[in-house]
Amino acid sequence: MTAGGFSVSDQHDQHRPGERSLDELLIDNYWHRQSRNSQPEAECINRVISYVLTTESVAGKDIDSIKRLTVVAQNIYESNPTWLGLQGRNYLEKVYRFNQECLAEIQKARSRGLNYNHTNHVLGHAANIAEHLFQVTEEFSWGKRWYEDAQRAAEMSVGVETSFASINFGLAAKAAWALYEKTGDQGWAQKSYQVSRRAAEVAEQTDPRKAAVSYAYAENAAKELAKRARRDELRQKEWQEKAQQCYREIQRMLSPMARCAYRRG
Repeated sequence: MTAGGFSVSDQHDQHRPGERSLDELLIDNYWHRQSRNSQPEAECINRVISYVLTTESVAGKDIDSIKRLTVVAQNIYESNPTWLGLQGRNYLEKVYRFNQECLAEIQKARSRGLNYNHTNHVLGHAANIAEHLFQVTEEFSWGKRWYEDAQRAAEMSVGVETSFASINFGLAAKAAWALYEKTGDQGWAQKSYQVSRRAAEVAEQTDPRKAAVSYAYAENAAKELAKRARRDELRQKEWQEKAQQCYREIQRMLSPMARCAYRRG
């Protein structure tokens, strides 16, 4: 096991002789994240929930071990949020904090000259947890963190992991739209339009259909902003033109058959 991981000596990971350590369970269950129809083992679920709820900090632990913990903990929550009951918010806040501590450990490693390049993935996981916390609490601050973490993860992935960049720009657009709906602040609708366009432009390189979906989100945001600008004819015209441009991009991305099926709203 990697030094500094979650070992048999962890005070919150007591188990019987012959049982797998928490770190071993995390390694065995980490790849459940890759299959949305698969759940972690019951033993892993119980031990991870207990560890998260009784642990205040994972600072100083091995980076890969923290990353496995946060990914498996996220998968456990997404598999069935009711497992946490009234502890759901506390659990999510702990997992979010652990992601932040993982980022701090990565920064420390880099300051020592070590090459560790998974910051974008840790930020992406933090964004997912912030989204869940926004849904649970409806607090603006969690929506803002959701947007900011996804945006940073996307920007760091451009030119490196194109698909991951596009996905996280899309998540940032979703977060911005949720904040627009919550606050009525058109600035968030504009951000949703902008990052939806960015998601589409990045996805064009590898997945035109995904790009078309992102252009559709941008088109909807532009239409909403045009509607909100009805007292300002120049601004309304500007957003209408942007919506039309997005529609043209959608047509360009789609196959002839799919293009015929697509109808403007």
